[in-house]
Amino acid sequence: MGFRLASYREFLTANPGLDRSATFKRGASAYTLVRGAVVNGTQQRLSWEGAERQARRLGGNLITINDAAENRWATRTYAPIAFDPCGLWIGLNDIRREGTWEWSSGENATYRNWVPRGTPGYPSGEPSNGPGEDFVHIYFNPAAKGRWKDTDIGYRDVALGGGIAEIPIARVIRGGDRSDRLLGGGGADRLLGGKGNDVLRGRGGNDDLLGGAGADVLTGGIGRDVFLYTALKDSAAGRRTRDRITDFDGKAGDRIDLSEIPELRTFTYLKGKSFSGKAGKAPEVRFEGGLLEADVTGNGKADFAITLAGVTQVNAGWIL
Repeated sequence: MGFRLASYREFLTANPGLDRSATFKRGASAYTLVRGAVVNGTQQRLSWEGAERQARRLGGNLITINDAAENRWATRTYAPIAFDPCGLWIGLNDIRREGTWEWSSGENATYRNWVPRGTPGYPSGEPSNGPGEDFVHIYFNPAAKGRWKDTDIGYRDVALGGGIAEIPIARVIRGGDRSDRLLGGGGADRLLGGKGNDVLRGRGGNDDLLGGAGADVLTGGIGRDVFLYTALKDSAAGRRTRDRITDFDGKAGDRIDLSEIPELRTFTYLKGKSFSGKAGKAPEVRFEGGLLEADVTGNGKADFAITLAGVTQVNAGWIL
């Protein structure tokens, strides 16, 4: 999984194929158009699900519109460059339950800007909740500019135009060689501890926390946080050397990312069983008694360990 992007410049560098004329920074997010492929000079259609997949590959989701100011900005910014006045896909949908509108990002934004009743061409207003109309687009036509409509997945004009992707840009907070105390804010932060025995607290937002070397204490706070490790020494096995995560909640979306540790890019999860102690097998990861441990040598002993305070169960899908 790796880090969230630390800056808008890093986002542009990581995605050289982006259309810069359709890519912008606003607040703590980058925004860009996601579109269908061009085949023989013809722009191909792009469904809502296709647009969401493209947004996820960029590290985000289709746009979450939090308030009227953001809606005005999206309309003003993208109406002049959209292919069609019928507009672009946004992240709102009722895929899981008809009539219960949710954002694909998982955010709880309650702002709505549906086409109102009595609008020319839309006497009943929106959402109409017709069969299969589980996806929302923002209109750019004069009669309903900036308003929203629900429609089916392959609505022709919107599918042609694509969608607006939103990618969170993290604020970087760095420690040094000593024991530091790093505090995040209300947004998506990236806390990097350094070499000492650090205390990292993400607080609000979906944060990335990397303690680095030393016995660190990590608290994600509110949000879907990722606890990252890049080397076995970041949390070496042993009471005095391992990290302690105080509030890990996999059911709420927290994750532990071991994918940057070379020895643990692939491993077998044992679901509480003892290490096999067989050399030559794939590295093994287990959780028992509040300890997440890894044996990379096959000697039956932990080479890496994290204390997960108050946790009684860890599913394999919570470890990346």
